[in-house]
Amino acid sequence: MNNITLPTDELKKYGIINEDNSFSKKLNIEDVQKFLQGYTIVADHDKNRATFQLTDNNTKLKVIFLERDKSISDILENSKNNIQYTDVKNVSKSENELSFEKKLSFLTKRPKK
Repeated sequence: MNNITLPTDELKKYGIINEDNSFSKKLNIEDVQKFLQGYTIVADHDKNRATFQLTDNNTKLKVIFLERDKSISDILENSKNNIQYTDVKNVSKSENELSFEKKLSFLTKRPKK
């Protein structure tokens, strides 16, 4: 893979790579390999989520910021007993684009379900 084409300035801006162009220690080698193959990195914090994906032969970084109306810890805790719904707003989209979604999250006591 040709890593010379990576959008290093953007990757540094979001903490995916360090100033010396090494990948963040928060990512293991498998995460890095998958990211370079087109997989998405997802970062969750409270009500916020950011997704990062390399596109156009690893020359561009696609970044999407989402905001939920509930924190992820509340959703997970409450989903132990009931199905949980949350509104998700895409704060990356322009005012002319549809910027909300309805998401459903739930846990089950049955393994692998």
